[in-house]
Amino acid sequence: MNEIGFVGLGRMGQPIVKHLGENFMVSAVYNRTFDKVPSELKRVAKNSPLEVAQSSDIIFLIVTDSAASRDVVDNILSGSIRGKLIVDMSTISFRQSLRNHEAVLKSGNNYMDCPVIGSVPAAVSGKLTAVAGGRKEDFSRITGMLKTFTGKQIYAGNAGSGIVLKLSNNLVMGSAMAALAEAIAMSENMGITFETMTEAFQSGGAMTRILDLKKEKIKSGNFSPEFSLKHQLKDLRYAIELAEEMEIPHSVASSVESEYSLSRSRSEDPDMSYIVEFIRKMRVINE
Repeated sequence: MNEIGFVGLGRMGQPIVKHLGENFMVSAVYNRTFDKVPSELKRVAKNSPLEVAQSSDIIFLIVTDSAASRDVVDNILSGSIRGKLIVDMSTISFRQSLRNHEAVLKSGNNYMDCPVIGSVPAAVSGKLTAVAGGRKEDFSRITGMLKTFTGKQIYAGNAGSGIVLKLSNNLVMGSAMAALAEAIAMSENMGITFETMTEAFQSGGAMTRILDLKKEKIKSGNFSPEFSLKHQLKDLRYAIELAEEMEIPHSVASSVESEYSLSRSRSEDPDMSYIVEFIRKMRVINE
């Protein structure tokens, strides 16, 4: 039986490891802040990602960004370990993902970029979507584990393919949210209620999943983070970097990134849907 390690016990990591541990042996965990390790996991908490790898066959990790992923991978590779499989569920840059792949393979271990699509509620309900890049045999090895916290598991292709698919998803999602924010402001300016606009959109070509996911936040004005605005902005910047490397036009991504950047500068750490409130406030300022 494979022993599983887990690194990163934030808002996403905690529900994921809970689902994983209900069906598989989680033998070691690490979180940068020990106080945030759930009480039931403190007995297997380690002092570093390397210690987690030394106690595990497969190491799942989900951390904030490219720098955090690099630091975890570098720490794991600082020891003499071989034959391990690192499954990186973090949303990081394509460039960093390829660097991780190269370093891990060179060390005699294996690596999959396997980011998850979905925010905290999907993690809690076990309905995330996993999109994986790397060796297909490694994907087959972890599919049963992924099924404990995802509703769908997609093998995207070779190294980096999972990251490209995740960044593409978040580019579309972020762009749709920004367009929706502008549409709401226009409708409200004419006295059209959000409920009426929603009814119209959901019966035509403007129907969008992001409206279903965020309508309660927009209606209530409660923008507590499920998928935070700062993470959406980070992912847009990674998508722009990827498009530049591939020499693909990115005028939409750049325009949307600008709106999120302005919104981020005027808020603390809200949900990505806060951009609706930002556009509303900009309309008032401009009047």
